[in-house]
This record gives sequence, structure tokens and C-alpha cells, in this order.
Amino acid sequence: SGSSKSSGEKTSSWDPNEIVGPQGVTSVRYVDKTDELIYTIYFENLETASAPAITVSIDNPLDSMFRLQEFGILEIGFGDTSIRFNGENRVDTRIALGPAYNNAALSIVAGLNTVNRASFWELTTIDPVTGNRLNNPFSGFLPPNDSSGIGEGYVRYRIKASPQTPAGYELPNMADIIFDQNKIISTNTWSNVISDGRALSHVEPLPPYSDDKFVVSWEGSDGDVGPGIKGYEVYVSDNDGPYQKWVNFTTDTSAVFTGQTDHVYRFYSICILNDGEKEEVPDGYDAITTIGNVGIEQVVTNPEILVYPNPGEQEVFVLGKGITEVVITNMQGAQIAQKEGDGLIRMNTEALAPGVYIIRIHHAGGTASRRWLKQVSSD
Repeated sequence: SGSSKSSGEKTSSWDPNEIVGPQGVTSVRYVDKTDELIYTIYFENLETASAPAITVSIDNPLDSMFRLQEFGILEIGFGDTSIRFNGENRVDTRIALGPAYNNAALSIVAGLNTVNRASFWELTTIDPVTGNRLNNPFSGFLPPNDSSGIGEGYVRYRIKASPQTPAGYELPNMADIIFDQNKIISTNTWSNVISDGRALSHVEPLPPYSDDKFVVSWEGSDGDVGPGIKGYEVYVSDNDGPYQKWVNFTTDTSAVFTGQTDHVYRFYSICILNDGEKEEVPDGYDAITTIGNVGIEQVVTNPEILVYPNPGEQEVFVLGKGITEVVITNMQGAQIAQKEGDGLIRMNTEALAPGVYIIRIHHAGGTASRRWLKQVSSD
């Protein structure tokens, strides 16, 4: 804030002033470039001023990363008067001030100078008949302030950042205010930092088989320039059932899960950022495990399912009544291949490295699992 008073003993008004923008997230004031940004420019004729202000002029240069097409005037206020608008980009109107202001009127001209990239605001006390500016120093619309706030005023508008604004860009905003013929007073500079706001997370891979109690861990990211992670939700599916929220909300990154023998559990996580951005539900699971130990030739739920050849090289066949899907994972639980079918499913395994894999078979009766050995090619 600052103040100014004309030189000499002549009667004049003076002004501390301030611009306030979006609070954003954290002390850095992160905002997303899709957010609507609302700025308010405050001005005040101090209690110690010797006369009302007849004219208040505001010039508000707009940074090159503001999208001027999104500029809209929202509100102008002073004393106990508030005038609301509908987001117009230009206003040229007048209002009657009433007997308390000697029946003067107030001319309001505001809008956007697209050449100079600035919003402008001109509030002038005028003769309601002639439309001319009043010259009587005691006839202004903004008297010296008191405890009721009669000498305070503001203008408010909305705007957005350009879609091309890079993440991490510091978006500044300030204004110059003039009371009558006083010197220009520059406000503070209000800054926000553009966040990319990308909420991403995943549950870390689980072993193919687990005890009935095991630790599930997850981690997340807020993007290259983000507002920070607020917390997580974790979801689980039991034997291909619908996903249920297991961890409602937490800032922790692990928890102990308790399950049942021969049940297959799938997990995924959702990350929530400090700015409210929430990760979308993923298409599939992040991690999968079965409680219990399944041998190389043992089928969990359906002994009539055949997996052959085992060991194999270029391909593997899964045969059984009601089979709808086959998923191949490595021993850490990460999905390698997937295919849907009906009864007989052929999987091309030519690209797989030699080693042991888990074949998970979804069928009408539930889920089955087998270990399958990809052997070194004999070619």
C-alpha cells in the first residue's frame, strides 16, 4: 500500500491501495490455467484526507499470459453502494448518488484496452443534468473514511490465463490508481504460479502369492510443477468383484491388508492434490495377488482347466469351460499380456523372456491361476 497527497496547502484526497487475487494453494498460490481468476482492486480515501475524491482512475496492465477474451467486469463498490455486472467487457453507465451527495451522479466507464493490454476504470462525480465533472472539491463521491467504511471502494473482475501458459509461470498483476489530480500510486504486485495439476498414483507391485496379511504400498505425483499431494484413496476388488474403497483417505503410503485364502485381490489408488485435483479412476488394476500358494500344476478354483504346453516357447493355450479372459503376469505381479476369448484362448508368448510367469484365468466359476515356464527357444 502507499499514499499520496498534493503539494502545498490545497485541499485534496489521498489513497492507500491494494490488489488481491486468487489465494490459490500453498504459500506459492498455485492455480490451474483453466481456473477463473478473480481480482479485486481496493482504494480508500483516508480519514485524514481533507476532501472527498471526485474522480478515481485505475489503470491495470495485464500480463501477456492473460487471455483477454476471458475478461469480465463483476462489481464496483464504494461506501455502502455495490453495483454488480454480468461479466461485460465494457461498461459505460451512470448512477444517481442521492441527497447524501447533493444529488450528484456517478459516471462509470470501465473496460479493456486491447492495444495496451490493460483494464481501465474511471469513476467520476458528475452533474446529473449536464454530465460534466463536478469541480467543487467537497462534492466527490468518496468522502474521507470513517469507522463505517464510507471512504472505501473497490473494482472486481474475472479473467483466465492463456492455455499456452507454461507450468511454473509466475503470473503477476498490479494496478496504478489516481485520486483526482494526485500522483500515480502503484499497488502491490499479486502473483500466482501456474500448476500443471496432474494427479497420478499407483499401487506398487505385489508378489503373486501372499499370506492372509500383507502390506500394500502406493505412491503418487503432482506433476512437474504441482501444488503438492493432499492424500490418497485405495480401492480393492475381491475375486473379480466390484471395487470397494479400502482406504477412505490418508496421507500414509502403506497399510496392512487382511484377506482370505484362495482369494485374488486387485488394487488401485487415487491421488488427491492440494488444489482439489483428483486422479481419474484407472482402466485396470495396479497390483494383484492371491492369498495362498499355488504349485506349478495346481489350479486354484477349477481343475478342468488345461494350460499347455507347459513348459512352452512360442505360444501357450488355455482350455476350459466358461473361460473369458487370460492374463499373464510376471512374478512381481505386473501384467505382461492379456486376451479375451471363449473356452479356448491362444496367447502368443514369442516376445516373453525365458522364465516363470503366472497365468491368471477368468472363467464362469471364478478365477484360476497357474505357473507357466517359458523355456529357452530350441532354435
